[in-house]
Amino acid sequence: MYDVIIIGAGSSGLMCAAKLISLGITDLLLIDSNTKPCRKLKMTGNGRCNLTNLELDTKLYYTDDIERLDRILSRFTVIDTIDFFEKTLGLKTVHKDELVYPRELKSTAVIDVMRLFIPERCFALDSKVKEIRREDSRFIVVSDKEYIASNIVFATGGMSYPVTGSDGSGYKLLASLLDKDLFVPVSPSLVQLRSSDRDIKRLSGSRFNCRISLTCNGNFKAEEKGELLFTDYGISGICTMQLSRYLEQGRNIITVDFLENDEDIIRSCIERFSERETCDALAGVIDGVLTNIVLKRIGIKKLVKRSDIDRFIEELHNFEISISGTNGLDNAQVTRGGLKLDCLDDDLQSKDIPGLFVCGEVINVDGPCGGYNLQWAWSSAFSVSSGILRRIG
Repeated sequence: MYDVIIIGAGSSGLMCAAKLISLGITDLLLIDSNTKPCRKLKMTGNGRCNLTNLELDTKLYYTDDIERLDRILSRFTVIDTIDFFEKTLGLKTVHKDELVYPRELKSTAVIDVMRLFIPERCFALDSKVKEIRREDSRFIVVSDKEYIASNIVFATGGMSYPVTGSDGSGYKLLASLLDKDLFVPVSPSLVQLRSSDRDIKRLSGSRFNCRISLTCNGNFKAEEKGELLFTDYGISGICTMQLSRYLEQGRNIITVDFLENDEDIIRSCIERFSERETCDALAGVIDGVLTNIVLKRIGIKKLVKRSDIDRFIEELHNFEISISGTNGLDNAQVTRGGLKLDCLDDDLQSKDIPGLFVCGEVINVDGPCGGYNLQWAWSSAFSVSSGILRRIG
């Protein structure tokens, strides 16, 4: 029998437990199917763990209740997050522009300070939850044993990177207690994009610093600037993954601007080396494979006429890639969809079932790269811990 059972020892689960303990609530249990906590967090930011973002903008999140999201993020802010990690958990942080990292630039440091703050007796690892029942005002949690609690926290994660334990079982457990209409269908977010365009496969392995934009069914959605990576399946890179959040059903087109302000260099090289083939004339300016692809797209073998050069430059400014899909939840950084935020109060407690709390990725909230999704994990965990404190008194 516990005051609180937290299902899931990932980012939001560990933060919730750590915050509860800092508030004096120690009669709690963390249950997780993994043998070690925070398996997904270990991979975050290529192992460096971007904790949060000093320029966090609530409007950049996707959710069904932006006002409630704003209130929750305001209750436990970016500064509160840094203070809690530094002053309570003992983690020194460093800033790189607006991004905040552990000083060691290792996600294991973040995991360790939370894990060590929580007594060992509070963990039930390598234990898969099979069933949850509500009897009277208590919850019965069935895994390898039966546990009882007056408050239960779902911190199970979504369905991204299922090999880390986020296999979607949390949605099924929640749906056994709540109405199925309270869930938004899940899909991958922050994920690589696939393309069936044959010519770009020749660019596989090539990287370009450029600006890319996304149109869905003819409507402009968003643009990003950064490194674009061509692969055997399509395109990748942070800027690509950011735009993946805006995909819609129907026709999705990525438009790449390879040049920005390099038109004069191209014209100069073509004029100076006019006796060479175009690919050779531009060898020091543009990737040769890309040059040949663009020439083939505009139906020109060699650039001589001014009008042809103008068309070549225009194509480099507006190089279109048809998007056929994504690399799926197995490769997505976060999950879009989940339990509607609107069905929870500001403590992230169910409006229908007292004592049932939810935090982290299992809720229909997702943000861009750059610490947004971890900040949601921290802030949502804080709201849950505050609500539990009020219930326990």
